[in-house]
Order: sequence, then C-alpha cells, then structure tokens
Amino acid sequence: MGIRSFIAIDLPESLLDLVQRIQKDFRKMGFSFRWVKPEQVHITLKFMEDLAPDDQLAIQEALTETAAQSAPFALTLQGCGVFPNLRAPRVLWLGMGGAIDALGVLQKRLDRFISQKTHDRIAMEDRPFKAHLTIARIKGGVDAKPLLTALKSHAGFQSEPFTVSELHWIESRLNPTGPVYRHLSTVSFGAKASEP
Repeated sequence: MGIRSFIAIDLPESLLDLVQRIQKDFRKMGFSFRWVKPEQVHITLKFMEDLAPDDQLAIQEALTETAAQSAPFALTLQGCGVFPNLRAPRVLWLGMGGAIDALGVLQKRLDRFISQKTHDRIAMEDRPFKAHLTIARIKGGVDAKPLLTALKSHAGFQSEPFTVSELHWIESRLNPTGPVYRHLSTVSFGAKASEP
C-alpha cells in the first residue's frame, strides 16, 4: 500500500495565531465544528492518495524542478466562506489574496511536473485550483442564518502579507484522533523574485 501525502505551503507562526483567533471567534458564536489544529493548517497544492514507492523519487524530482523554476511571492489571508455552499456546508475556509496569479502558476507547474515524472500515473487535476485554508470540517446540519452572519462578520478580514519561498511534501497518516503529519521533504525556490 502506498503513502497518503500532499505538497503544500506552510504558514508563518504569526498567521497560525491569527487562524486560531478566527476559530475562537466562531466557537464563541456557538459553532461546534471539527477544528483543524493550527499547526496542520496549510495551502494544499497537490494531494496524492496512494503513492507507490516507485513514484516517490519522481515526486521528489518534480518538487525540486518546480522549486528551481519558481520565484518567491507574497500572499495574504483574506475573507472566509464555506464549501460547497451555505445550504450544505462541509468545510469552513479562509481565502487568499495577494499574488494569486503566481500561486496558480506554481500549482499548475507542480501538477504538470508530477504528471510528467510519474508518466501520468498521477494525473493532473481536472478541477480548477481554489486557493484556501481549511480551518474546520462541518458534520451534520447547520442553521444557515447564524452561519451567514458569522461569515459576514469576517468578510473584510485581511492578514499581513507573508512570503512564499518553499514547498513542503508531507505524509498524512490517518488516526482515530485525526491525521498525523510527517515532513518528507522541503525545497526552497531557486529563481530570484522580480523587483516590484
């Protein structure tokens, strides 16, 4: 059986504190969601459910090449919402602002390299990439009205910018108490950031 893993961008500590504060806001409003631990909050670029040992070297190569062709850029956390919709919410998320185009280019480049290096055993994503941070998972029904009020109260929220300059490959093992993460590899971007 292969490993369950993903490639992601980690957040600086200051922003993880901010995530925790937003989770507390929702708790105070009476929502008892399944909260994602702040240290497990990240921007997922590629998820791989069952990665064969033979493909692990290919993933490392794809990661290295993606980073070598990427330059640092800045993002912010901005606004929040739910997937798939207010009538049947499953995920509470924080949105992204800043250099979203650069993030999209990075995700596509990574996706393409992984597909090439694994000879399409790991296919490219067919859904459009939506940059977000999952901060809670929602089980059971939720009254849409108070949830909409809570979301509106955080609609104008925006964090300080943070710089994205490396990628993390992380194994995720599922336990009854939640996923346990183990860092497999971290690669830094090789290209220089262009001057504004």
